[in-house]
Amino acid sequence: LRRLLPLYLFLFGLGFGLPAQIVWTEPEFPTVDDQVQLYYDATQGTAGLMNCNCDVYLHTGVITSESSNPGDWKHVVTTWGVADPAWKMTRVAGEANLYTYTIGPSIREFYGIQPGEEVEKLAFVFRNADGSLEGKDVGGADIFYPVVSGNAFAINVLSPAQPFQVLFQGEGLSIEVSASQSATFRVFDNGSLLHQTQGTSFAYELSAGALGAHEVRIEADNGSTTLTHTFEYFSARPVQTQALPPGVEWGLNFEGDTALTLALLAPNKRHVFLLSDLTDFAIDNDFLLHRTPDGQTWWIRIGGLQPGDFFRFQYLVDGTLRIGDPYSPLILDPFNDPWIPD
Repeated sequence: LRRLLPLYLFLFGLGFGLPAQIVWTEPEFPTVDDQVQLYYDATQGTAGLMNCNCDVYLHTGVITSESSNPGDWKHVVTTWGVADPAWKMTRVAGEANLYTYTIGPSIREFYGIQPGEEVEKLAFVFRNADGSLEGKDVGGADIFYPVVSGNAFAINVLSPAQPFQVLFQGEGLSIEVSASQSATFRVFDNGSLLHQTQGTSFAYELSAGALGAHEVRIEADNGSTTLTHTFEYFSARPVQTQALPPGVEWGLNFEGDTALTLALLAPNKRHVFLLSDLTDFAIDNDFLLHRTPDGQTWWIRIGGLQPGDFFRFQYLVDGTLRIGDPYSPLILDPFNDPWIPD
């Protein structure tokens, strides 16, 4: 049993609160012939430029019909690490972390799009002058914003921004969607219709349903085309507050060869789940850790383990951060241990 292998895998994401977009534009559904006013919220995504007190520059290109894959930037018009005033963004007055930039006189002219080439997305990474700080999307991904073709039907999901989050049962979640044309909007939770409305936008407050996993599907139907967007949430039971058992310390606490208690220092968090071989690394309400009365430590007792077996595990903190046990003498990582599930 002492051959326990915590997974040391960090996935940084957005915290809880009101979801927000990392970039948005005016007009909301730009075409290749539009001048575009771009906005960047440095508090979102990796937040690498939040409160940087620095000049912020954009690094940008486009994804086009000539791209070999969804991340193949074309027509990159900026150079990384060069403090060219032409690429410097303007901080919005009164906002410490909101920046804007004008792409013009049109997307076509700004990026030098060739005849017959279709622009699918604008691509961005934001940085300080020398590129030592950067702002990217959740998980360190590049930032993309769609470009529509002429009068094409398109939707923009303003919230939620995260593809997955953990909610307590009954907790509210704001859904905001807009469309480039009038449409019938429908919201489904695990296949059940929750909301239907007509227009070019809607806002709806979803209440987290039955305990367990949920898939939410949003449909927008303009009469000839139906567009869909899906995201997932997990409905969690209330956290139980219980004192740490006597003698238990942070880390792994063994009880012979078949049981152990795990304790993690994670102050002021909403919830912590144990992901392990016991659940195929899926989130499960039976493995929601207890919180100590001072709100500092989270713990859970695991029994029924087989002597000598490997027990791989990690913690999911506030639904966004996965972390292995910091006190473990042995760790796994996804580069050297590729059999670990995501």
